[in-house]
Amino acid sequence: KEKFKTTLEDKVKKDAEDALKKLKDELQVDAFQFDIFLRSHHYNLWKEVKDDWDHGKNYFAKSDINVQVNANILEPGNSFRVKKKEGEE
Repeated sequence: KEKFKTTLEDKVKKDAEDALKKLKDELQVDAFQFDIFLRSHHYNLWKEVKDDWDHGKNYFAKSDINVQVNANILEPGNSFRVKKKEGEE
């Protein structure tokens, strides 16, 4: 169970970091809405950067975001994938 938990956490962290990299470096848009967190928890800073958050000076693209993942597996189970027929999306 612990090995699965660690593997899951590593995979989720990598996927989140890859998505963040694409958003920050390529798209330069805050699709995860970190601005809401910033406005709620650091309002004075938010007032200073809001007009250039994800455009203009684009503080979002220049920001450092650390991803931490803590998986909590309540009960192991099975999963399956349905194989799509050729031509299906």
